[in-house]
Amino acid sequence: MKQKGLARERTLFLILIPALWLFFSMAQQHNQQKVSSVQLQHEVSVTVKLIQVMVTDKDGKSVIDLTAEDFEIYDNSKKMAIAHFEKHSLFSPQDKTEAVVTSPALSTRSISRKFILLFDFAYQGFTGIRKARKAALHFIDTQLVPADEVAIITYSKNKGLSLPQYFTSDHQKIKELVELLTSSELVGGITSPGHKPIAGEDEEKLSLTFNLKKEHYINQARQFCMDVIELAKQLVHIPGTKNIILFSRGISNKIIYGQLPEGGDSGGEPANARLLDLLQKMGQWLAEAKCFVFAVNTEGALSNHFRNKFLAGDLSLRQLTQLSGGKYFDNVASYKGINKEISQMTSVYYVLGYYLDEKPDGRYHKVEVKVKKKGYVVHDQKGYFYSILFP
Repeated sequence: MKQKGLARERTLFLILIPALWLFFSMAQQHNQQKVSSVQLQHEVSVTVKLIQVMVTDKDGKSVIDLTAEDFEIYDNSKKMAIAHFEKHSLFSPQDKTEAVVTSPALSTRSISRKFILLFDFAYQGFTGIRKARKAALHFIDTQLVPADEVAIITYSKNKGLSLPQYFTSDHQKIKELVELLTSSELVGGITSPGHKPIAGEDEEKLSLTFNLKKEHYINQARQFCMDVIELAKQLVHIPGTKNIILFSRGISNKIIYGQLPEGGDSGGEPANARLLDLLQKMGQWLAEAKCFVFAVNTEGALSNHFRNKFLAGDLSLRQLTQLSGGKYFDNVASYKGINKEISQMTSVYYVLGYYLDEKPDGRYHKVEVKVKKKGYVVHDQKGYFYSILFP
């Protein structure tokens, strides 16, 4: 009875979430700015596009001393003049002295981070989710600071997206909920030969099984992409940067990207255009919601069991992180180093702003940010939808 009550409460809470996010969208301005000036009784409205950027060195550590002059930014291949610049830093209590504003276009602000722990049960095995849970608990214990807010989202074949916990700074509560995640969530999971690398298993036999389940697998993959796209559209209305730590082993490379025959001869299996498009849109909408995706592959070293990499699932995870500006980590077994790097990367970010003198065209604009200094890696939103709702 207690479980049924909890299920009803969770269902009611999930129904209320879109309304809450809509309320936030009405109460908070979208993370853009409108600059207007009046001359000779004529009003001119100019949109300032804001792009959030993280920069790391070759060792994955955040670079904290860059200025506006160190950056170049391109919108649809057109170089833009940087009109607005901020640096946001996570200060420890002893470091919180003052945030010095050196000029109207340059400021340093303290940040409160938001993390979403996204557990993918659909494309997981029992071992994978246990590793994911262990990695998440370590992150909670070692990398969070008191002001950090954390939410938990799960995805399963039967339940779709669920929100066991909205953003909270009660880290003990988050830890207890992660510990409660059990293998029962895996019932009805989506499996394929590319997601079940059992040592000694005959690869030809697995491929045959894969083909029999192929259409069902494709439909489930489409549903997963569409669900995450809808989630991203809701996350747009929550102010600030959201850092998603995704524990998954990804959708089969073969299903999305196709497969060339051995030796590179003609024929093979073509890519799935529908899934490619959905995956692209998923990354674009996550970027639009200012969600940096840090994907942790729970298959890890096991994916190397297959001689044919198209039976693994890493490519979709890599593409998501690239589009959103996050980072891909290939082995959950290295969770201690992964957690430290994620924490370092999210501790400092820059905001670059430039004027858009064109009217909203409703199209997707590609963005490229460069750092003039060599040896640095830029993690940034790769584009945005330029519309009236999302300038």
